[in-house]
Amino acid sequence: MDLIADYSKSAARSLHYLLPPSPVMAKLLTSEAFAGYKESLRNCVEALFSTLRALMTGGKVGLETVHMIEKWEEEADEQKDELMGMLYRLRNETESSEFLLLREFVLILDNVCDAAEDAGDVILVMLATVYR
Repeated sequence: MDLIADYSKSAARSLHYLLPPSPVMAKLLTSEAFAGYKESLRNCVEALFSTLRALMTGGKVGLETVHMIEKWEEEADEQKDELMGMLYRLRNETESSEFLLLREFVLILDNVCDAAEDAGDVILVMLATVYR
């Protein structure tokens, strides 16, 4: 859980270095690809949090609930690839330093979802141990 917060702060920090926004940054962050990426990231983390809330309140947590975290993470990976392709297509329209920071931003966001999936894997192991 700490990693999710750490990666989120790192992503925000990397964007701060890119202010004021350039035309390439604006294209990337207002694109349909980025909107879908943000949605999948949000859904991935929310799926983890709702799973944790259910566990803490004694609610039922089925495997399908935990698998939703993985589903959203896989969707985010696909959208990350699309976003990275867009960024690479725009690389000649930006400074190298900006390109690298935008690339790092996208990859750090990917780490947020990966950390949520890792936490979901731990929950799966816990459930498997309990329901043996």
